[in-house]
Amino acid sequence: MTEAVLKSVREVCGVEDCQGVYERREVAHLLQHEGQTVIVDRVPLLVCPICGHRQLGPQTLRRIETAIRTADGPTAWVPVYGYKSWL
Repeated sequence: MTEAVLKSVREVCGVEDCQGVYERREVAHLLQHEGQTVIVDRVPLLVCPICGHRQLGPQTLRRIETAIRTADGPTAWVPVYGYKSWL
């Protein structure tokens, strides 16, 4: 999916039995990089408002990967809580 498609799509959700229409949104995207949890804020993607299915464009994924590899460091730090520590 191209970035142009992300900007102007009226695509029905691809999840079986879901009739939602994708909406363009910017979200915080969570991923793992070199054993560390990383959050990339304001990532453009398509989200189904019915089932929550998300679609990231390949160009967006490449930009995220490049940014993480070449960044001087994070722009902010956030607390992370371990679920198991609450049990």
